[in-house]
Amino acid sequence: MNHGTCKHFGSRPGGHLVCEKGHDIRKLVGGEEYGWMRRVPCHDPDARVGTSLPMLDPVTCADYEDPTAEEVADYEMEVERIMAAFANGLCPKCGGALTVRGHSHVCDACKEVVAIS
Repeated sequence: MNHGTCKHFGSRPGGHLVCEKGHDIRKLVGGEEYGWMRRVPCHDPDARVGTSLPMLDPVTCADYEDPTAEEVADYEMEVERIMAAFANGLCPKCGGALTVRGHSHVCDACKEVVAIS
């Protein structure tokens, strides 16, 4: 989560881009033709000025919300907590030990697949 990107932006299982507000991002921008990602309303066009990939005719979304400084800090702390748990071989959800099974990390305690490498 960063300033300049809507706090609802994210993908869902299978890589289907649907934000937390339920908007199907590819439908919102008018389809999947080349350049669709440069029209998403999830990124503040002003935050892209001067970058190698400026926005092209972005659509608008009434649900766009820039994260607050507190939300960004909380997100960064959560990422650090998760990374520390993995570094110690622990499940970030429940603290149980992780077992690597193929490409998956499975928690011995809660039995959930918590990461795929």
